[in-house]
This record gives sequence, structure tokens and C-alpha cells, in this order.
Amino acid sequence: MPLLATGVFAANKLSDIRTTRTKHNIAALLKDFRFASNAKIRYKAFAVKADAEGYAGMANLFRAAELSEGIRAAKQAKVIEALGAVPTVKLATPTVKTTDINLSAAMTFERLAILHLEQALAFNRAMKTAQIRDSEKVAGSDMPPAFAKQILADENEIAVMSFKGALAVVTSHTDFLYPARRAKFDSWKAKRKFRVCQTCGYISSYTQGKLNVIVCPICSQPLSLRKPVE
Repeated sequence: MPLLATGVFAANKLSDIRTTRTKHNIAALLKDFRFASNAKIRYKAFAVKADAEGYAGMANLFRAAELSEGIRAAKQAKVIEALGAVPTVKLATPTVKTTDINLSAAMTFERLAILHLEQALAFNRAMKTAQIRDSEKVAGSDMPPAFAKQILADENEIAVMSFKGALAVVTSHTDFLYPARRAKFDSWKAKRKFRVCQTCGYISSYTQGKLNVIVCPICSQPLSLRKPVE
């Protein structure tokens, strides 16, 4: 088969893969946007309950998570729009029980979010492998360079970056939630201070009066861009 014909055939396959990948990513982004949007109002309600029960430290952790989820939802909404879709969500009224039960519920929802994001990234890795295979055929063909460049461009990489960032942020929530569940619950009656990165939503805390993280480990933004929750 002539090089040009091979390139055209590969380009058509590449276009189909990219279309499938984009549709899947939009659906996955919308699901994560809904996860984050509902988590935001859920954490707000959990914080109110924790305050009412005298768990000031836990209330602040929930408030930090609420702020983080709002940032995550906003970031996903921008990527959804960049891919040509509209971010929509139906907010559910959160179920609020006692603070210890709410904490367990929060961990369950975070695990579901992590699983979803990991699956989205695994799908993209598989599709990327197929794209690379056909991209090499396009690049090695007699196809005009300008057309080949257009074919090889892929808007899905912004979705991948968004999934990776969201996964890192959600994982930062579990870094606090899991130890909180194992610790003596009465220790959460004392106030605790947290900081939330306004760029990505990463949560950090104070350790012995000082921030235990100076620069955000996810987006590398400085301390000045973190909002206090105290």
C-alpha cells in the first residue's frame, strides 16, 4: 500500500479513536464534576453537624474539604467546556447523621471518586497506545505536513491532566479522613487549622504551629495562594 494511502487509512482510524476518547472523557469529566459538586454541599452539611456536636476540628476538616471540592468542580467545568460540552449537575440533598457516621460516609464517597478517576486514566492510557500506533503511520506517510499536524493534535490531553490533578486532590482528602477515623474521636473536639490551595484544591494542615507543606505538592503554587480554614 502506498505511503499516502497508508497514512490516510491510519488518519481515519486515529480520528475514530480520538472521537471515541473525547466522548468517553466528556462523560467521565461530567461524572467527576457531579461527584465534586455534590461533595461540596455534603461537606458543608457535615461541618454544620460536627460543630453542633462539639467536634470543632472535624468541622474545619469538612470545611476544608468543602472548599477543595468547589475548586475541583470549577476546574472540571472549565475542561468540559473546553471539550465542547456543558457542565450540568443535579444536586442531591445530603444525608446527615452523626459526625462519626458522616466521616465514614465521606470516606466511602472519596473511594468511589478515586476509583472513577483511576478508571478514566486507565482508559486514556489504553487509547493513547492505540493513538501512538496510528500516529506513527501518519507521521511516516506522504501526507502533507500541515494536515498530518492537524490529525496528530489531540485535545484529550487536557482531560488527562485534569483527571490526574483531581485524583491527587481527592487522595489528599483521604490522607486526613482515614487517620481521623482511626484516631480517638474526642481528639477532634479541639480546633484544627487547615489550608486549601486555591489553584488545585490540595489540603494541608498546621503541624506544631507551622504549615507542614510550604509549596503545593500538586501544582507547586506558593503558600500565599492557600486559603486558611481555622
